[in-house]
Amino acid sequence: MDRAIATRSRTGCTNCRKGRIRCDEKKPDCTTCLAKKKTCSYSPARLPLRDRRAQAFPGEQTPWALPISHPHQIYLSAKKEPNSKKKKQPTEKETMIRRWKLPRSDAVDPFNVLLIKMPFNSKELLHYYHQAVGRFSGLPSHQINACVGSAVKTPVALRNTLIIAGVHHVWNTGELRSFKSAFLSHKLHGVHQVNGWLQRTPDTATFFKCCQLIATLCITECCVKNFAVADAHLAGLLAYMDHFSATKPGFDLAQSIEGELLNRYFILAFNIMHGLKSQVNDFIRMIPKSSDPQRTIDKKKLRDMIYNAHTDEEERLSRLKGVSLFPFFFLPLEAIKKPFRHIDVSTMLESLRDVTKAYDMRFKRPSRDGIVDSLYHLWYSGAPSKMFVASIDAHAKSISHNLDPSTQGNVSLLSSWSGFNVAEGMYLTSVLGIWNSGSPPETPLHTRGLLILEKDLQAELVDFDTRREQEQALWLWKLFVGILSIAHADVQSRKSIFQELSARFSQIIRRWIDLREMGSMQWENARELLSSITWPVHFQKEEIARRLWSSAILGDEQVAVSSISQHVRKK
Repeated sequence: MDRAIATRSRTGCTNCRKGRIRCDEKKPDCTTCLAKKKTCSYSPARLPLRDRRAQAFPGEQTPWALPISHPHQIYLSAKKEPNSKKKKQPTEKETMIRRWKLPRSDAVDPFNVLLIKMPFNSKELLHYYHQAVGRFSGLPSHQINACVGSAVKTPVALRNTLIIAGVHHVWNTGELRSFKSAFLSHKLHGVHQVNGWLQRTPDTATFFKCCQLIATLCITECCVKNFAVADAHLAGLLAYMDHFSATKPGFDLAQSIEGELLNRYFILAFNIMHGLKSQVNDFIRMIPKSSDPQRTIDKKKLRDMIYNAHTDEEERLSRLKGVSLFPFFFLPLEAIKKPFRHIDVSTMLESLRDVTKAYDMRFKRPSRDGIVDSLYHLWYSGAPSKMFVASIDAHAKSISHNLDPSTQGNVSLLSSWSGFNVAEGMYLTSVLGIWNSGSPPETPLHTRGLLILEKDLQAELVDFDTRREQEQALWLWKLFVGILSIAHADVQSRKSIFQELSARFSQIIRRWIDLREMGSMQWENARELLSSITWPVHFQKEEIARRLWSSAILGDEQVAVSSISQHVRKK
C-alpha cells in the first residue's frame, strides 16, 4: 500500500518537513522520528513571506505598545492579534497618517528621551537638521551642539526646531516628500497649542512661548509661499502682543532679554515676509506672456516654478545657512547668559550696499523694457539672501559670543540689532521700493517697527557726542529713512498715528540739529552723508526727499506730507 503524501508542514520538525510527512509536532521528539530512531529537531519560528512583506519599514512602525485591553500580551504594530477578524486595508492617506501617529496607549520606547512624543520619522528630521546645522552654519562644533542642544530643552523650542527643520529640507531639496508627515504633524500640533494658549489668560512665560511659536509658523508659511496664511499669523501675533501689553500696565518688551529676543524674531518675520512676497511678484512679472490672450500658463507649473525659484540663486547656500541659525531666535532664557549689546553691523551694511548696487542695475538702460528685463537680476544675484544671512548671523554671534563690541579693536560700526534691521526694512520699502513691492506695510506692523526704531534713536542720542563720525552718519541714516517711511505711509493712509509719529521723529531731528548745529545743511550735503552709509544713485523719490529734508530743517513736518500728496496726484 502506497504511503499517503501529506501537504508540506510549516511548523513540523526538520525531518518530517524534508520528507513531506505529516508531523504530530510532539516535543522534544515527534512520533515519526521516534519510530525511525532519528534525531528530532525543530527550526526557529519564522514569519511567512506574505506576513514579512506586510511588515512596516523603519519610521513607519510604531514602538512596542501595551494594549489596554490585554496588558499581559505585547504585540508589534505589524502583527495581528489572535482571533482577530480580517480588517479592511487602509487607504493611502490613512497609511501616511499612521506613519507619524503614535498609538493611544503609552509607548514603551527606551530611546524616547525627548520632551515631546514623536515617531521615528520626526527623529530622523531632527537628526537631519542637526547635520545640516553642522554643514551650513559655519559654526564650531561646540556652538552647534549648544545651539541645537539648547533648542530641544523645552517642548516649545523643540517644536519650533522641528518645524524649521522642515523648512530647511524644502529649501535644500526642493521637496518635502521624505518628511512631509512629520512636518505637517508638528505644524498642526503647533497651531493647536497656540489656540489652547489663546483661550486662557497667559502668564508672561506662556506669552513669550506663544509668540515665538506664532512667529515660527508665520516664517514657515512664508518660506513655502503660503502668503495668505503667513499674513494671518503675523497679524494675529501683533494683535496678541498688543493685547497682552494693554493688560499688563508697565510691561515693556525692550526691558527684558526675552522681550528683545521676541522683538528680533518679529522683525525677522516682518522682513522675510516682505522680501519673499516681492521676489514672487517680480518672478511672475518676468514670465513671458503669450501672444495668444486665450492661452494661460498652467497653474500647477506656475506653482512649482515659484516654489523652486530660489534654487536658481547664486547664493542659494546662503539661505540654507540662515535657516540653520534660526534656533538662536527661540533659545530658552537660561542659554542667554548676558543682556544684548550693540553689535558690529559692518557685514550687514555691506550686504545692504550690494542690494543697492543690484537695484541700480535695473536702471542701466533708460527704456522701460530695460527695467523689466533686469527686474529679476536683483534676486538672481543672491544679494538679498546674503543680507538675510548677515542679519541672522549677527544675531547668533551676539548670543554665542557674548562679547562687548566696544572692546573689540576691529569693530568699525556699532548699532542695536533691532534698530538697524527695522531701518533696513524701511529703506528697502520706502527708498528702493523693492520690499513688499514698494507698498507701505500694514499700519499695525509699520507702527510697531517705527516705535522700535524711535526707541533706538532716542537711546543712541544720549551719548551721541562720544560716537565716531561714521556711527553718527549711521544714526542720521536710520532717522531719515524712518521719516521717509512715515511720509510714504501717511500719504497712502492719512491716519492720525502717522501724523503723531511724524511730529515725534521731527523732534528727534531738531534735537540733532541743535546738538550738531546743522541748521544750514542743504539736501545735497545730507545726501552725501547718507550715501556714506548706502543710498541709491537712481533715487526715484529725490524731490520728495529734498522737501522732507527742508521741512525737517524748517521744523514743519506738514510741508513734506502735502508736497508728497501733490507729487502722487501728478503721477
